[in-house]
Amino acid sequence: MRWVLLGIAASIFIANTECFAAEIPPTIRAGEIAIEIAATGASMAPADRATVTLNLRKSGPTNAEARANVRALADQLTTELVALGLPRQSIDLEEPTNRFGFIDNEAASAAILEDIGQVAPTVKRPVSASASLELTITDLAFLPKLRGLIDQRDAVVMQNPAFSLINDRQNRNAAIGDAMSKARMDADAYAAALGMKVVRVIGARDQAAQNTFMFPEYDKMIERFTGLSEVKSGLVKTSIRAIVEFALAPR
Repeated sequence: MRWVLLGIAASIFIANTECFAAEIPPTIRAGEIAIEIAATGASMAPADRATVTLNLRKSGPTNAEARANVRALADQLTTELVALGLPRQSIDLEEPTNRFGFIDNEAASAAILEDIGQVAPTVKRPVSASASLELTITDLAFLPKLRGLIDQRDAVVMQNPAFSLINDRQNRNAAIGDAMSKARMDADAYAAALGMKVVRVIGARDQAAQNTFMFPEYDKMIERFTGLSEVKSGLVKTSIRAIVEFALAPR
């Protein structure tokens, strides 16, 4: 037991030592000053993937019939999409898990009463149910075919495609290099204004990786809702935000 306690104490000491070391600021030599530069790097590449959401809505005299109708529409569309050349595994059906989307409060109330086995009052308007098909498309030549199919259908609304890259590693590397280059140019400009020069890089960190915002894909959500994205003429823009710390010394 004594050796176990000694081992635990040693581990805690080492961990505390490592934390302390991580908090030590970069060493600044005599006559030097440190400066932090924030820079955004970007890289463009042709999109090779698109995600498209098809919103479906059907009505029926009851909640159950409305849901059955929208599922039947989803099945029919899926069959047509597969026949058109889209792989079945690239199609996902999503149904709402709550009561949002029904028309009018009276319709929603009727649906709830029906589900719990009670007689629903007379509903003035049909009950409406919704679902969506999310399509992942890796052959972008399929998009015009999809538009042609949807333009002939009722009860289906096609959202703007969300373009992306299947693998953005090369694009991210290029964006990182771009950010580092911009940060260095800014550092040189600040150094010149101070009558100094950049002597070395003493630290760098990814600004997005330290973001504590609850929704890291918030910008992508905005793109989907507004139809605005970083895709221009079929190109996807990959951006990174970095903070680089430089040491400046007298000339």
